Amino acid sequence: MLGALLRLARQEVVNHIERQLANAGMGDVSPSQWAVTQQLGGSPEGLRLTELAAYAGLTKPSMSALVDGLEASGYVERVAHPTDKRAQLVRFTERGWELGAVSLRAMRAVEKSWASRIGADDLETLRCVLRRVVESRPPLPDEPIAKDSSASSDQRTRLAGQRGRASAHARLRGHR
Repeated sequence: MLGALLRLARQEVVNHIERQLANAGMGDVSPSQWAVTQQLGGSPEGLRLTELAAYAGLTKPSMSALVDGLEASGYVERVAHPTDKRAQLVRFTERGWELGAVSLRAMRAVEKSWASRIGADDLETLRCVLRRVVESRPPLPDEPIAKDSSASSDQRTRLAGQRGRASAHARLRGHR
């Protein structure tokens, strides 16, 4: 039953964001690709593919395929890492920043709707409980983890998402 409730709630989010992206001429971005865009909003300089994969809980090859699609559509670009000649960074293009802003507005609209339906306190409780579930989960079998293998799952989650939602939102608002 919990799985069905989570799936239905997620579908409401997906449907709303997809509609808003389509209205903005960005209907070519899939929900799977959102794993890339959510983290890049907080990192104007860009992130390594391994960082994006760790944040999303995906393997590097899976993340690479998502980035390839976004790059082909003009939302992201790969650039040389400023200090590590072996590495590349993935960062938003101007079109990518527009995508991030549209997505953020759409998600805020969903949260506002939910707050009006269940109350702001219950929405915050839901957010806190889900955060605890995510932070306490063990790594997936092929999931990249922090270089320090003794790190707890909570530390891995924080390391992978260290730039955080709040900073991503602030940077998306201030990028223009």
